[in-house]
Amino acid sequence: MTRTYSDAAFFGILGITAIIGAGLGILGTSLGILGGRVVSLTAAAADHYPNERLNITIVLRQTPDGCKADEPRQLRTKSGHKVSWSITNLCDAAYFVKVANFRPKKSDGSPTDPVGILEQEAQTPKAVDKNSAGAIPSVKVIHEPDDEVSFKYDILISPDGKTEPWPVARDPDIDIWP
Repeated sequence: MTRTYSDAAFFGILGITAIIGAGLGILGTSLGILGGRVVSLTAAAADHYPNERLNITIVLRQTPDGCKADEPRQLRTKSGHKVSWSITNLCDAAYFVKVANFRPKKSDGSPTDPVGILEQEAQTPKAVDKNSAGAIPSVKVIHEPDDEVSFKYDILISPDGKTEPWPVARDPDIDIWP
């Protein structure tokens, strides 16, 4: 039997409609199943934390007010992991660099009193020469929060590594979770 274009179009549309209808039925069932998964994934999302960022770069830059640090990316880590800081010194002199005074942030974002979150002091072992690079060696995060906590901390710089107090070059954030 020879089919005309209209017969082929009719059966084609009928076939496509059947496929779409079946697909919607399956999709509806799948959405119901997926809906249950979405709920469970949403509950699991409460236990999910951001990707870790265990090393950041601190860039020291000469300003009219002296050597200051650019705002670095936020460190993000799980308690018990090691973090480190790479240093790029674009200032006119060599500087020791230290990170200290880790202060938990309140819900309004304001910092509280400093707490110890690192296993040991975190400082460059020697001054980072001008137009050069250095690093603060890896140090373990020992603070064990019950939930995710953001801290403010100070980036401190000193030309000799001894004279107190070290000037604050910046106060970035670190995010820690259990």
